[in-house]
Amino acid sequence: LIPTVAGAIFIIGVFITSHAINNTTPQPNGIQGVTILSHEYYYIIPSYEDLATDKVSVEDKRIAQIVSEALEEYVDTGTRDLKKDDFMKYAEVMITLDSGRKIWRSIMFTESESAKIDSYLKEYKLAFTSIPSESEVSSVHIYGEESLSHSQQKELWECFYEEYNTLSESDKIFIKNSEYGDYSNIPVIEVSGYKGIESFSSSYVIFYHLMPRTCSLLRKMT
Repeated sequence: LIPTVAGAIFIIGVFITSHAINNTTPQPNGIQGVTILSHEYYYIIPSYEDLATDKVSVEDKRIAQIVSEALEEYVDTGTRDLKKDDFMKYAEVMITLDSGRKIWRSIMFTESESAKIDSYLKEYKLAFTSIPSESEVSSVHIYGEESLSHSQQKELWECFYEEYNTLSESDKIFIKNSEYGDYSNIPVIEVSGYKGIESFSSSYVIFYHLMPRTCSLLRKMT
């Protein structure tokens, strides 16, 4: 999951400065929470997933342990000790210390560390798998179907929203991560709007095996 969800969850970034590297690495028992940052440094218009997840602070000592050890090794050596066939993920995180102080780090995680973190991120995954409600959406667009009316596009999103929310967590994650794949022959629905006062734009692939009602409705309209 982390290689894909991490595409949204652990967005790659280079944020460590020489000053940050020289700072003392926070110890696990001094970490109150870890917040995954996403859109703030990388997007002009964030996705809905960015807005939903970048306020989630994970207060889990297991994650704090992994973050502290990974950061300590990187600060001490300037790299990570990778095993054969292992690979790295960069995570932009905000660490909240017990004192209330907040520090930002870009951390390299190994494949095994990423898998462990992913298994602990229940609150994060709940936020990541959410999609905008009708009240948050102001515009709907179906790629390649320019002839659809505004009311038809709105009806399609309502159908997609209802059907999506019946799916398992793993299927929801699969749809969320499909934005990063090559699905040029499959319809894609794009929605934009506001979550609170912040604007967003997100795209979702409409897979027939997961969204048959939405696909059937689209066929009838076209």
